Amino acid sequence: MCGIVGAIGSLDFRSYLLNGLHKLEYRGYDSCGVYISNGKNHGLYKSIGTVDSLESKVPLNLSFNPHVGIAHTRWATHGGVTLSNCHPVYSSDHRIMLVHNGVIENFESIRNFLIEKGISFSGNTDSEVIANLLSFILSIDNSMTKAIERMMQELNGSYALAIIDTYDTNKLYFAKNLSPLLIGKGEGANYLASDQIPMADITHEFIDLKDGQYGYMSKDDIHLFQNGEEISFEFVSRSSENLDVSLNGYEHYMLKEIEETPSCIERLIKNYIFRKKYTFDKKLLRVIERSTEIIFLACGTSYHASLVAVDILRARGKIANAYIASEFAYHPVIMTDNPLFIIISQSGETADIIKCLPFITDNAYHLLTITNNRYSSLARKAEYYLNLYSGVEVSVASTKVYQSELVLLLMLFDAIYMDLNLIESLNKELLVLKDIINRKEEIKPIAKELANYEHCFILGRGLDYDSALEAALKIKEVTYIHASAVQAGELKHGPIALVSQDFPSLAFISEEKTAHQMRNGFQEVKARGGKVFVISSKSLAEENDSFVVLDSTIYLAPMAKVMVAQYLTYFITLEKGFNVDKPRNLAKSVTVE
Repeated sequence: MCGIVGAIGSLDFRSYLLNGLHKLEYRGYDSCGVYISNGKNHGLYKSIGTVDSLESKVPLNLSFNPHVGIAHTRWATHGGVTLSNCHPVYSSDHRIMLVHNGVIENFESIRNFLIEKGISFSGNTDSEVIANLLSFILSIDNSMTKAIERMMQELNGSYALAIIDTYDTNKLYFAKNLSPLLIGKGEGANYLASDQIPMADITHEFIDLKDGQYGYMSKDDIHLFQNGEEISFEFVSRSSENLDVSLNGYEHYMLKEIEETPSCIERLIKNYIFRKKYTFDKKLLRVIERSTEIIFLACGTSYHASLVAVDILRARGKIANAYIASEFAYHPVIMTDNPLFIIISQSGETADIIKCLPFITDNAYHLLTITNNRYSSLARKAEYYLNLYSGVEVSVASTKVYQSELVLLLMLFDAIYMDLNLIESLNKELLVLKDIINRKEEIKPIAKELANYEHCFILGRGLDYDSALEAALKIKEVTYIHASAVQAGELKHGPIALVSQDFPSLAFISEEKTAHQMRNGFQEVKARGGKVFVISSKSLAEENDSFVVLDSTIYLAPMAKVMVAQYLTYFITLEKGFNVDKPRNLAKSVTVE
């Protein structure tokens, strides 16, 4: 969600900034822009839509040599998708140029104050409020670092800022609170970005800015401040392993990432199993065993993965619950006095989860964080941390990361209970997944038919309902078909009123004990004109099922069913002609509440 790229010094700014924006496209955006300057000359280029469209506006051969530049991809929060709201944004006096990730909660009161002071606005963003506030403070005290400190005292909310003072373009300023921002060390230049990826090919030495920190860089120096005092810092070496964002011959990232699932599982096996024994921190395992309650906090796809873990724990007598983080942050629920919190976030920057952290830390509860980014905000604040090792996931719709989350949770609890026979089962599951990949063409006809509908139910019972929730999310977010997950036994308690020849159902069957009841329910749907597309496990399959997967160990069954749903989503979206990797209105990394 939004991306920042910036630099100062001697480099090819056009290439660095635009390539950096391309590498941040996976985060989701609806407009983008670039500002470059050498003090005497400058260029400001903006575009509604893609970085490709912006690239066509930035001259291949610039008429001047810039020494400072900032760039941004914007996902609209405050203000519509217009050029005036697109970043970079100027202050009204054109002194301050900045890009901003985050949300300023008190922007309206600051905006009204500034309007009373005679300051005008060209757009509707909270980001322009920041620019004008900083310029206003500078009119009183011309020290930039002091003005930034004062500005930060006035702002409530989240922000990562890259700031250029057009009166002194030999410095690139920055500030950070509750939104990620990295400083990269270079030779003859220094860099910043909201993500490591734009800088991965240039440097491996970084400063992970902490909340409340601000400062400036020149081509040779970096100065860091907090609470009005300059502070020391250390560069941290970061590996660029698993940061590849190339398509590697695939037409779309979503397809590539679905088919990377087996390699992701193999990577988890390599990192957490040695000689058929788990290598998890023994202290963490003891904490899990001794905790009287396990509380999962997550959003979207990660929440759906946690539901399977809840089922596993409850079946073994452990109190376990999963909560949507945005709800828990304001309505926390704890049933015992010694809980362990497990927070799951693909990006490690999810604002809704970060909002929950004070409740956990203020009460000194144990915390395990699971993310796909070991350098993220949530990972750095964790008591215990587990990496998903999935590599970069570019497509907005999560695929391989869901599967990695599911497997890692299963591995963790198998290390305690040792009754899932998971190590052997995972090798078998890899064959199940590879079989689906090899037979994906068989899914196309189902997708082609489903593409004709505007609504559908996704039916399941037990773990299949957990899979149905994830399948419904995938179908909604990428195909724009209204998909609703329903516990199959509840269909007749209300939802069946929607069933008609225009309202089909997709159903999962993985468990023998509910297979008969599932199929009885299908008769009720068919009697009302509704069509049912059945995805079943081989031992429970019947002749007219739409797609049959090889049998899985029951707790791994969601992997196969969800992979089929991912392929269905992909092929439906192609059939409908929509953007597979960048569905409308969505962002990959949700860094605002």
